[in-house]
Amino acid sequence: MNKIRKSIFTLLSLIFSFTINANAEAYLWKATEIEGVVLYEGDFYGPFREELNNGKYTTFDWFANFAPGYQEYVYGEYYYGNSVWVEVYGMPQDEPTLKIGTRYGIIKDVGNILNGSNIIIGKIYRFFVPKKSVNSNPTFGQVDVNDTLRVYDGIQIKFEAGIR
Repeated sequence: MNKIRKSIFTLLSLIFSFTINANAEAYLWKATEIEGVVLYEGDFYGPFREELNNGKYTTFDWFANFAPGYQEYVYGEYYYGNSVWVEVYGMPQDEPTLKIGTRYGIIKDVGNILNGSNIIIGKIYRFFVPKKSVNSNPTFGQVDVNDTLRVYDGIQIKFEAGIR
């Protein structure tokens, strides 16, 4: 009898936790890092990553990643751009949408976020935001990234940071 009570309690606890996690407002949407080339004290460094904070500006002057070997193949050709990692805690029904200025990010990788017990507690997405085609031989001014990064849950903005 005691085993049955434990089983019912465990089942009700699971149902309760799934119900709480089904609420989209409870999800944590976070753009964690941006990768590209930075200009610091007159020199270029890259590829370099910086952690992003909601409502804040980045520390460095950012450029699309024009380091050799870091171009991404999208839209039928190679592009210089930036990679951005987005973490979503909870199990959302829709994938996030990412935008820097008017350019949308393309999901390149998706992975699971696991807790200490190897239970999936969210997803991590790697977006690539194409800036300029490699074939166009862009100038430094054309690969400059100076805009606002936004993450949407499909409709609403969930994260916003300034890129300078």
